[in-house]
Amino acid sequence: MSLTLEQVRERLGRSLSDQVELHPVEEGLWAIATPFTFPDGDSYSLYLKATASGIWRITDLGHTWMAMSYENDVDKFRQGSRSELRDQILLESGVRDIEGELCLECEGEELGRGLFQMVQAITRFHDLTFLNRERVQDTFEEDLQESLRKIVPFDSVIPKYRVTDIPDAENYLVDFMLPGKERNLFVFGVTGKDKARLVTIYLSYFLRHKIDFDSLCILSSLEGVPKSDLTRLMNVGGDLVVSLDDHEAIQRKVLKRTGT
Repeated sequence: MSLTLEQVRERLGRSLSDQVELHPVEEGLWAIATPFTFPDGDSYSLYLKATASGIWRITDLGHTWMAMSYENDVDKFRQGSRSELRDQILLESGVRDIEGELCLECEGEELGRGLFQMVQAITRFHDLTFLNRERVQDTFEEDLQESLRKIVPFDSVIPKYRVTDIPDAENYLVDFMLPGKERNLFVFGVTGKDKARLVTIYLSYFLRHKIDFDSLCILSSLEGVPKSDLTRLMNVGGDLVVSLDDHEAIQRKVLKRTGT
């Protein structure tokens, strides 16, 4: 049977509305039941609240950040690159984050669209947790810097270090330099083949100009670097840790060279 556009629109609207229910919680507050769930199967916690001004508020009452905190340090989502991503989601969705409570205010006729904006924002916020497993370069370097500063004094970790006495030094910045007991330790965070190739070029350049240094490369994942690129990196690099999560190996290798 062929359906007209109006019939399709009507059936689609009816299908979606049948999956959204309101359940009273207390006076002026209703729980919104939707089919949307987190990967572990838990449903999104959404509520509809009446305000004195007549505007409706869709809110999660703080449940989204609380659910994410069970397996993540949510304070990191308010710092550095993660904070920028968080702010971008808030700006694009119109959702506000009020001390951990995500909320969106709208007129009654806009509730349907507002609910979908809220659901989309929560989904995108949860996607930020995947940065813990698939770190982009900026956030990986932030996490690496934090890890290093737990091992050596805060001021001993120098980011974007410019090596002296080489031509075009500004084009060969070291991710982090740590003063060593015999020579400086150059630490690089490697998130994939492109960064592995770049670090290989940097280290080769330093060796060609007879810079006296130790190096430590820390990978975001071993699978992210092809074997050929890893081999070239190891040929010019001093030491390697295959995961930022291997805190014991990083600490052992750093302390061996810095003596702190």
